[in-house]
Amino acid sequence: VPEMLLLYTDPDRRERGLGSEVVRQLEADLVTRGVSTYQVRTEAEAGNPALRFYRKRGFVEAGTVTRLGTPFRVFLRTLPAGSADR
Repeated sequence: VPEMLLLYTDPDRRERGLGSEVVRQLEADLVTRGVSTYQVRTEAEAGNPALRFYRKRGFVEAGTVTRLGTPFRVFLRTLPAGSADR
């Protein structure tokens, strides 16, 4: 399963749709490549704004992994058919 790595928005520039636009473009590219599911990992700490960001966009929690002592929440996103122009 492909994985999106290191999507980060400066705290002063959040809530402007920048991260959503990156995700939209990534998903359009994945659909043209025939990919229907991908994953993302983000730090599992409760105050991490990325947790809300991914949940709000339809990512489904798929568990937690620990890398180098840091717990990460794993999210999966299945792309709807015909989603290239979303």
